[in-house]
Amino acid sequence: MSYESDQDKWIKEVGLRVGDKVLVVASAESHTYGWHNSWNTDDMRAGETLEVGEIYQNGEACLGIGLRVPNGSQDIYGFPFFVLVKIN
Repeated sequence: MSYESDQDKWIKEVGLRVGDKVLVVASAESHTYGWHNSWNTDDMRAGETLEVGEIYQNGEACLGIGLRVPNGSQDIYGFPFFVLVKIN
């Protein structure tokens, strides 16, 4: 399996949609498990509940799940699916 296919499977299993809330349960090492993104210290938000702003799929799935990060401008940051738990 690949990161992209595993993320697609997870999205279907939990029924993830834009607007859903997810809990960030851990931080991940940059580029772990085929996730093509990297963290900086401000991105690690373990323990926070965030809103799904974009679901990257097809050629962009390796970017993860786009979450709205409250920083004044509601920027969207890519998080790997394996550090998220859907809460609604």
